[in-house]
Amino acid sequence: MLLRAILLLSAIVQYVTCNKLAGPYQSLYIWYAYRMEIEAFGAGSNQIASGLKGSAPDGTCYFDELMDGLQRQGQGLAPGQHTTVGKELTPDVAKTAKEIRGLTALDPKGGTKPFVCNLDSAKLFKSGQSTKPMSSLADILDNVTDRIEAARQKVGDEALGDTLKNAQLAASGIHEQRVRDMGQDYIDTVNDYLKTAQGSNTQVVTDNPTDMEGNKYKTIDFEKTEQADSKFAQHWAGFPQWLDQYKSTKTKKGQVRFHYKAVRGVQGIESRVHKKCKK
Repeated sequence: MLLRAILLLSAIVQYVTCNKLAGPYQSLYIWYAYRMEIEAFGAGSNQIASGLKGSAPDGTCYFDELMDGLQRQGQGLAPGQHTTVGKELTPDVAKTAKEIRGLTALDPKGGTKPFVCNLDSAKLFKSGQSTKPMSSLADILDNVTDRIEAARQKVGDEALGDTLKNAQLAASGIHEQRVRDMGQDYIDTVNDYLKTAQGSNTQVVTDNPTDMEGNKYKTIDFEKTEQADSKFAQHWAGFPQWLDQYKSTKTKKGQVRFHYKAVRGVQGIESRVHKKCKK
């Protein structure tokens, strides 16, 4: 359908920023990329996060060691904080994401604060390890996805089994949580766009899906909205450009723009990792 094509095209532009809801899934996505490299190529100096030394027999990291080790200075876990993953190499994605969200980190004043994924790209990729940009989280996840694709090409999807499947789940979790984070403000902004920019009386049809962790959230049902208004896909094509005029994140529309760009970036990553390997 036209609307799906528009959404796929919009995924080419990647803007992904860490946040409290999506961050745990980003940590899990990186973990499964890390494991795929080990499974495909073995532990070595060319893998991601090769500078981190863990307690596994081959010197690589277990999950908590990798997640904490990749944090920027001063953003690591508070003493005694850990998930229940332990030495499990294929932890449940939703269960672990929920656990991560309950962890704490030290704050500069000596207390604690919620733990948030705050990556140091220099710990994930060594200098010269990639020729692509590494200046944003979007760039980091794009480079991580390159590593996943290389592992898939090396050994094939079947050999990677649950490791790949869980990476795909984690990518979908990032997307889902970014959409969840937009909430009612996104819906209101789209309705305002339809009325003021397109002269349409259409109000988007909403849905209340359940995320991987069992939380209900409100979002737009694009298929039902398109069924209700045959011109919706045509109207929707102009939404990104219209939204881009609202630069300030201090306004509601500016916040929606910020999150919407993040969602578009996540769509691109999710599409890549779910695409079947042509090995």
